[in-house]
Amino acid sequence: MVLYSRAGGRLTFDPHWLELLRGDGLASTRNFETATRRDPDDPWALRGLGLAFAEREIEVRAVAILRQAAEMEPDHAETWYWIGQLAPRDTHADLALAAFERATDLEPEVADYWAARAGREDGDQALRSAKLALEVDSNHVEAWTTSAWLYDDLGRREEAVEAHRKVVALRRTPVALRGLARALHAVDLHDEGAATAHDALMLESAPRRRAIGPINGDGAFGLVARLLLERGQLEGLRRYYLQRGSSLPTARDFWWSMATALTERGRYEHAVQLLDHLVDEANDESFLGARLYRDRAILLEVLGRGEEARTAWEMMRMHRDFARFERSGVGALDVGPDGAANLEWETTTASIADPWTDRVRPFQRPQGDA
Repeated sequence: MVLYSRAGGRLTFDPHWLELLRGDGLASTRNFETATRRDPDDPWALRGLGLAFAEREIEVRAVAILRQAAEMEPDHAETWYWIGQLAPRDTHADLALAAFERATDLEPEVADYWAARAGREDGDQALRSAKLALEVDSNHVEAWTTSAWLYDDLGRREEAVEAHRKVVALRRTPVALRGLARALHAVDLHDEGAATAHDALMLESAPRRRAIGPINGDGAFGLVARLLLERGQLEGLRRYYLQRGSSLPTARDFWWSMATALTERGRYEHAVQLLDHLVDEANDESFLGARLYRDRAILLEVLGRGEEARTAWEMMRMHRDFARFERSGVGALDVGPDGAANLEWETTTASIADPWTDRVRPFQRPQGDA
């Protein structure tokens, strides 16, 4: 994904890509239409315009514009990749497969291209492409997932079980666990299959294990960003955030949504890393701060990091206390009509990693006091 434009022989940051990543198809369409009017032969602008139409679910037009970009820059493998990803499966299947073949011919060392190609192929040919993806990246989740489905379809049950086990090891989600449970039943491992299905049910149904929901409309996460995550381009996105996130007012909501998407894909460690960085920047004792620590605590519990999770839950409660205090409209010390102090709130040292952080809570008057 190109987040920079080439101008005057230099790479210049273009903030309009953020609107596309956040899922604002209309705004990014206007931006890239302006860019293409300035230079109709700029393949970079055409790629952005094509992806903006894709974000609005106008796939046929998106593919047509991306094909124009490919004609101008035929050796740009990523353009062919996007054509393959966005081409409708029912009416443009041949075009999609041809586009992925072109992408793998141009850059055979990119596992994402081989994995996407395998998803559009059938049988042994699809398995071959999936294996080529795994030769490049042995932990490529999409390639392992496609391999598991293919082994299921081909009746190669033992190989299917091993592939599903690998998917679960990489992405412990209810969908992955259910796939493994079905594969285990197919080879008569009913006890293990039942236990795995139970794990899937518990992970999906436990209230504190549910996927984190979106914050608000500003936290939208677009199709383009989701495809980037599926391609494993987390590092590039994270670098972009570290470089520019603090200067963009909507960055926190966007990157929080990115953590949501990672959570839904079972990439809990990566989601925690993003939330950790947001925690470092979140100095406001507010409701959003409480939600941030809550989401982080959920992920830490899923990862089995109990002590850190307890600290995160304590921080969440502290932020909620501060939020209630701010909404109450009273100070920590209120003076009554007789001039005596009526304590409404008190602070205590919180049992968290930072012992100097005070926690605000309603004042508990000792029994027997007037």
